[in-house]
Amino acid sequence: MDRIEQPAQDFTPKYYKVKQLLISNIQKGQYQPHSKLPSEKELKQEYGISCTTAQRIRHELVNAGVAYAIQGKGCFVAGPVPETAARPQVKKHESEDKRLAFIATDSLNEFFSPILRGVLDVAQAKGYMLEILSSGRSYLEEKALLTKYLKTPIAGLLLQPSLSDQSYRHLFQLQKNEVKVVLMHRNIKNCKFDYVGINNVKGARDAVNQLIKKSHDKIVFISDYNLNSSSPALERLEGYKQALKEKKIKIDEKLILDKEYGDYAAREEVGYKKMKMFLPKGIEFSAVFAHNDEVALGAYKALKERKDKSLDNMVMVCFSDVGVIKNIEIPLIEVKTDLYQIGYQSAELLLKRIAGGSPAEAGKILIPPKLILQKRIVDKR
Repeated sequence: MDRIEQPAQDFTPKYYKVKQLLISNIQKGQYQPHSKLPSEKELKQEYGISCTTAQRIRHELVNAGVAYAIQGKGCFVAGPVPETAARPQVKKHESEDKRLAFIATDSLNEFFSPILRGVLDVAQAKGYMLEILSSGRSYLEEKALLTKYLKTPIAGLLLQPSLSDQSYRHLFQLQKNEVKVVLMHRNIKNCKFDYVGINNVKGARDAVNQLIKKSHDKIVFISDYNLNSSSPALERLEGYKQALKEKKIKIDEKLILDKEYGDYAAREEVGYKKMKMFLPKGIEFSAVFAHNDEVALGAYKALKERKDKSLDNMVMVCFSDVGVIKNIEIPLIEVKTDLYQIGYQSAELLLKRIAGGSPAEAGKILIPPKLILQKRIVDKR
C-alpha cells in the first residue's frame, strides 16, 4: 500500500488523506469491484492511525457508496451487480420508466457523498433504479455519457455540469425525448433547466459583511475555477462584490484571483500557487475569501510559509465543501450548506417532473447556507 507522507505543516486531517488515497487507488483500478479492502488492523499498521480513525474511514467509504461491508468478512469495493445476480423480470418499458441517471464531476468525493445520499433516499423510496456516473470534470466525457442516454432511454437525469459556459445540446435532445432533466450545484448559462444549488450570493455576501463589521475591507478573493466557467464561483464573487458595494467600499480588481481556464491542478495546489504568486506584489490585505476549503487550505499554507507578522490580524472565509481545513491559527468563517438537501430536493423535483406535477417553466431551488465562526475575529480598529 502507498504511504502517506505528513509534512511538518500539513493541516489536512489524516483520516481524510488516507480515505482519499484509498478512493484514488480504487479509481485507478488497484482495487477491482467486489475485491476486499484493507482491514482496520491493516490500515492502522500501514498508516499509523488509531482503530477509531480506521473505522471512520471504512464507515465513510460505505456511506459514500464506494464500498460495502459484509459482517464477519470485511469491507469490499462497490461495483456493478454481477450478471449472475438475480434480477426482477420486468418489461423493457417498465424498466426504462424506473431508471434515473446521476452524473457528477466526481461521485466519489466528500462533496458529493451527502448529495448522493439525498438522491438515493428519494429514488429508492419511490422504487427507482439509479445509475451513478462520474465525468471526471471532463466536458467531453459528459457529452459521451449524454449520448449514451440518447440511445438507451431513461426517465430522468440529474446532472452536475463540469462547466457553465459550454453548449449542452444533448440535454435539449434528451428533453425532446421526454427525459426530465435537473441540474445540480452548477448551472448552465443561457439554458432553462430546473436547477437546485447553494445560495452562493447570499452566503458570500453574509460572510463578507461579517468581515466588514470588523474593519476588514481589503479582502483577497481566490478561486480554483475560471469565473466564466463556473456559476458557483461567479455567484460567490457577486456576493463578495455586493457586500463591498453596499458599504461603498471600492472593489479592487487586483485582489480578485481566479484560476486560468483549463488548468485542472488540485484545488489545494491552486490556492497555494495563487497566494504564493500574489504575496510578492506587496498589495495590502487583511482577509482571504476562498472559493472552497481546499483552496483555503492551500492559501493558508502559503501565508504560513512567510513566517512574519502577516498572519497576526488575518481572517479567512471559505465555503466549506468537504471540511478539510481545521485547527488553523487564524480566525475562520466557514460558509456551510446542507448538501444532503441538494440531493434530496433535486430528486424530489425530478420525480415531480416525471409525474407531471410541476409547472411548465423551469424552477430554481437555492439551499441557504449558514455561517460558522471557528475563532473570534479581531477588530482592526
